[in-house]
Amino acid sequence: NNDTTLKINNLSFGFTDEFSIKNISFSLNEGETLAICGMVHTGKSTLLAALSGIYDYKGSIKLCGIELKDVKNEIKENFIAYGTNNVEIFNDTVKYNVSFSNENVKKELEMACFTEVNENEVLSHSNNNLSGGEQKRLQIARCLYKSSKLILLDDPFNAIDIKMGEEIINNIKNNYNHSIIIIINNQKEIISKMDKIVFLKNDGYLYGSYDELIKDKDFKNLLGER
Repeated sequence: NNDTTLKINNLSFGFTDEFSIKNISFSLNEGETLAICGMVHTGKSTLLAALSGIYDYKGSIKLCGIELKDVKNEIKENFIAYGTNNVEIFNDTVKYNVSFSNENVKKELEMACFTEVNENEVLSHSNNNLSGGEQKRLQIARCLYKSSKLILLDDPFNAIDIKMGEEIINNIKNNYNHSIIIIINNQKEIISKMDKIVFLKNDGYLYGSYDELIKDKDFKNLLGER
């Protein structure tokens, strides 16, 4: 399929009524990046979960012309990569934790700025030998590995230095221009680099570029701008 877009139309989804998103619409083209931002409990992780195609939802999510809820049990692993907020570590090598094989992962580790740990080092599933930031960077490398059409990252720069976060975003934007990248983030330094932004509010949402959204007082408040 030559249609390499993500088209969201009147999407509604929630694990409970309290944590739900309603009637969201936006679209992204191949190579574009999007930040989902907002205050606590506005549905950021809920929206990202809906886009994973794992769960039933109302409305439409079309990736490359395919309606995700029609194929959710048949989605191939190089179609969508979904990095949740909780990083699962397997009692195996760094290489296996990224690729689930013995394939070379040097590029992905470099893209995620995760080069201080040897790829053949054995990790513990108890996470004892990785810091919180290292776990996050391992998760990023894992999601980049297949160069999936859609890459979803839930708060990937939590516990990562802001300068390193900026470097990782630049790496992704410069090297994964056949993927659509969506991240959850509230940091000005990160989301100002993204092509588009979904700003979730308690009473709705805004969608647009950083320059468009910065005119909104609630968005400015989120970023600590005056």
